Amino acid sequence: ISACLVGSEMCIRDSPLGLLAAWYGYARFQEERRIEMLSASMQAYQKNDYRNSLKLLNEVKSEFPEERLAFVNSAIVYEALSKPDSAAWSIEQWLKIAPNDQEAKEMLERFRR
Repeated sequence: ISACLVGSEMCIRDSPLGLLAAWYGYARFQEERRIEMLSASMQAYQKNDYRNSLKLLNEVKSEFPEERLAFVNSAIVYEALSKPDSAAWSIEQWLKIAPNDQEAKEMLERFRR
């Protein structure tokens, strides 16, 4: 009986359905990690721990390079640190990814003033 069970497990694992289930599990894990990192960054920001907030946001940008919130929130943290050039740079980096983001363009203009 155990040989049959092992055989059926292998069939499920190696089937397209098994691959889909594994991919879904990984995607869900990644989504949870992204949300957790963004949330921790926000909590650090709210405690005026800007350095840790930026560290977490940079990790998000590294792992999820198309995550808009990481770029925008980085700009907001830099603004709180009175570093408008760094805030503008963060938005400029985002606009390389999403050049049609009108809201980001408006933020960039605000930082440049």
